[in-house]
Amino acid sequence: MVELPIDSPVSRTWRGRPFLRSFSIVELVMVVTILSILAAVAVPRFSSSLTRQRVAAAARRVAHDLSLARRSARAGSVTRVIAFDLSTDRYRVGGVGSLDRAAGAYEVWLADEPYEVEIVKVDFDGETRVTFDGWGVPASGGTVVVGTRGQQWKIVLDVDTGQTEVSELTVLLEIAEPG
Repeated sequence: MVELPIDSPVSRTWRGRPFLRSFSIVELVMVVTILSILAAVAVPRFSSSLTRQRVAAAARRVAHDLSLARRSARAGSVTRVIAFDLSTDRYRVGGVGSLDRAAGAYEVWLADEPYEVEIVKVDFDGETRVTFDGWGVPASGGTVVVGTRGQQWKIVLDVDTGQTEVSELTVLLEIAEPG
């Protein structure tokens, strides 16, 4: 019979046959408990991160579409209008064809995938639309705020340059008082 070192995975025999060392049920339960605690901590952070990325992507999309309307107006020497609809969380770029359909207007539904966010606020000098003239100059500057579940991003359109700036807003969650 061959002697095996004590720290070998095959260190004991049973009825003359070697068998592998294994974990006890207590060790297995402890590992599962530790993994459960780690998962309970990680899942909310992952969910929050995913929400933040969706809102940021929606804000960048709005900023790019404002730039698209500006460039399109300039390239064609025509007026382009972006109209925002807060009740349906969508906006339409007038005079620009759809990117994913053969016919139809260029519309973006922010409430649908992949964004799943809402248009919180639109203000272009009191209007929910912005007009770019044939030179690509906006009729007014303004802001658009998109967000969901404590995450909000703001898109600012500069009236002088027509450039957009995207930034994250700090949102304080309201805590309901008991009673």
